[in-house]
Amino acid sequence: MIVNAWWGKQSNVVGLVLCAVSGVAFLNPLTARAQQDAKAYFQQNCAACHTIGGGKLLGPDLRGVTKARDHDWLEGWLMNPQAVIDSGDPYALKLKQEYGGIVMPSVPGMIPQMAESLLTFIAKQSEEALGAPAAEAQEPPFTQEQVAEGKSLFLGRKQLLDGGPSCVSCHAVKGVAGALGGGQLGPDLTQAYVRLNGRKGVEAWLKSPASATMKPIFTKRPLKQAEIIALTAFFEQASKETGMENAGVYRLRFFLFGLGGTAVGLVILGLIWKRRIRGIRRALVDGRLGI
Repeated sequence: MIVNAWWGKQSNVVGLVLCAVSGVAFLNPLTARAQQDAKAYFQQNCAACHTIGGGKLLGPDLRGVTKARDHDWLEGWLMNPQAVIDSGDPYALKLKQEYGGIVMPSVPGMIPQMAESLLTFIAKQSEEALGAPAAEAQEPPFTQEQVAEGKSLFLGRKQLLDGGPSCVSCHAVKGVAGALGGGQLGPDLTQAYVRLNGRKGVEAWLKSPASATMKPIFTKRPLKQAEIIALTAFFEQASKETGMENAGVYRLRFFLFGLGGTAVGLVILGLIWKRRIRGIRRALVDGRLGI
């Protein structure tokens, strides 16, 4: 009986140890999986506007943000940025003013669990980036060949390798897309290089566009790195051009072309109508009237 009692106690201890080890083994893959999901989510939804230790893009650098702001505030911001601004939060209003009135859009698929994983990921990446901030490498200037290639890609004269639509389908760059000035679905990109704070911001946006229209298209048909560089070169050149008409001139030109085309079409139809065959119809009318 003494042996049985001793063995029973030992079995309980062994069982507890095995449970603890199993629990750790079970939790670690979940933690790793959550971090992998957060990293992929960040690349798809956040990297176009933010870096973690790489400087400002369209939005602020997120390095150290988990220490600078309260956790609950950050989670609330991730869930609904506009609601935080509407609440009159001083820091949110300051961010809005600092970034020219641009408000971070609600992030698709954001739930509390993902917000938690994302903040953990940002905190971990911040610690790695805090060690020794690397000096930014000086990027070589773009070549005229890259600018020309970017223009061809923008206008659709050269197809994107993965089959994505050309930029001109939805966007305009003044003085480039001919008389009609390009598409009107998306914003004018003449000053996109300036709005996105230069080369790094443009390349980040093209690599992972976060807009509701572009994201589903270019997630399946991403731009190649060479295409991103060429388009960035083109946008830099476009931002430097002077003497270009403003957007109002392009809208007026579009309206006038439409009006002129309608007038020409009506004139052509009138000429065709004048030359219609009258003899048969006149005979039918005369016969019906008994003349």
